[in-house]
Amino acid sequence: MLIVKDSMILIHLAVGGVLKETCIMFGQVIIPNAVHKEVVEIGKKAGHADAFLVEKLEYERYIQVVAVHETKLMNELEKYGLHGGELEVVTLYIQEKADLIASNDDKVRRLRLILNLDLVSSPEIVFMLVKNGAISKSKAVECLFEFKKIGWFSNHVIDSIIAEVNRFG
Repeated sequence: MLIVKDSMILIHLAVGGVLKETCIMFGQVIIPNAVHKEVVEIGKKAGHADAFLVEKLEYERYIQVVAVHETKLMNELEKYGLHGGELEVVTLYIQEKADLIASNDDKVRRLRLILNLDLVSSPEIVFMLVKNGAISKSKAVECLFEFKKIGWFSNHVIDSIIAEVNRFG
């Protein structure tokens, strides 16, 4: 399965301790140059541990950086208010005919129906890991509690996913 991940997905999954497991589960993970720059280059300068992990997974070929070459498409997508990494992620998803796009970005999520994006979020990915037996329930709950600390998602959303994880299997 080919999945395109954005910066926040990489950061959340790295902080949650499950980034490598998601790369293995999905099989082929790609990111555009803008995401690499945001996460690895800028992140390393700031001393963020997730930046070094993403770079290591790139080196080990779990994550591949792929150039966006569909500039006409990118120009069209800019009209929807996308920019930076999210613009390149959506463009790369369409360009490479990927199976999934992993994004927590509000603009991308709002555009999913208009642009026909098969979208998945960080909490959904954690649930998929448990469902596919890639991680234990306890690891999933631990990861989801890390998401709570990050504060990107409402506590209600995280608590709902935790309840689903605990009901599973």
